[in-house]
Amino acid sequence: MRYAGQDKFLANRKLDKILEFRDLRHDEKYGAQVGWGIDERSMIKPAIDFAKSNKDKPFFITFMPMNPHHPYTIPSKEFQITGEIPGNVSARERSRLNYLNSLYFADAALGQLINEFEENGLMENTLLFLFADHGEAFYEHPGNYNHPFFVYEENVRVPFLIHNKNLFSEPSQYTGISRHIDIAPTMLDILGIPPEPKFCGISLATRHYSQFAFLHANWKDAYIGLRDGHWKYIYRINDGFEELYNLQDDPAEKNNLAVKHPELTAKFKDAVLRGYSFASSYIDSIVTN
Repeated sequence: MRYAGQDKFLANRKLDKILEFRDLRHDEKYGAQVGWGIDERSMIKPAIDFAKSNKDKPFFITFMPMNPHHPYTIPSKEFQITGEIPGNVSARERSRLNYLNSLYFADAALGQLINEFEENGLMENTLLFLFADHGEAFYEHPGNYNHPFFVYEENVRVPFLIHNKNLFSEPSQYTGISRHIDIAPTMLDILGIPPEPKFCGISLATRHYSQFAFLHANWKDAYIGLRDGHWKYIYRINDGFEELYNLQDDPAEKNNLAVKHPELTAKFKDAVLRGYSFASSYIDSIVTN
């Protein structure tokens, strides 16, 4: 909660209750620390109690689990689906295998959450949105590990799932470009609630023009980019280095086409620079209000 000033940001968000590490660690069964956080399952009972506290009143709950996050820790061997990891494997391979175990634990915790919500009669009218804040890299590109250093697909592609068995009786897949800024407008649209005028995204549940996704990473180097259909453009702010990929033909982003398509590259550069300027001012306005 204190990381990156989250506690200060959330303090003014008009939330009824915030439970964090310091509160959940007292759980007798799931209070142990796991990696940077705590066992995800410690959040289940407080969430059910909150939802059941007034069954006639709509509830909104946000879960912020830490797994699968570096250092890819699991609470017990039962979640180690890779088996024992040999001591002679490389550090990179050990990290990848630990990540698989951490993924499995995260899936199991999510499954337990949904099962217990169903057993308590809370899933029938609940709209579930499942998504992650970033991908994870394991050296698909030179120097690209963890997640914050680049904006390649392994860094920015995340799962996004919407579930309610009454609203969505059959599974379907959204084939366009979706973005995190579209989550809140989509949620409100499904619930029949008008979106805030300050929202930048669009509802994915209604007809709309094709969108492109703006990308940004700022760690050792600063990168901005965009995804427009099957095109992916990346601009390194430090020195102006440009990358352009056709993800339809080159999903692994290995063949830089920036020199071969100068007009398209120039168009995308102009778009990301304008987007970067807008995003900076927009975030400042949201944080300070």
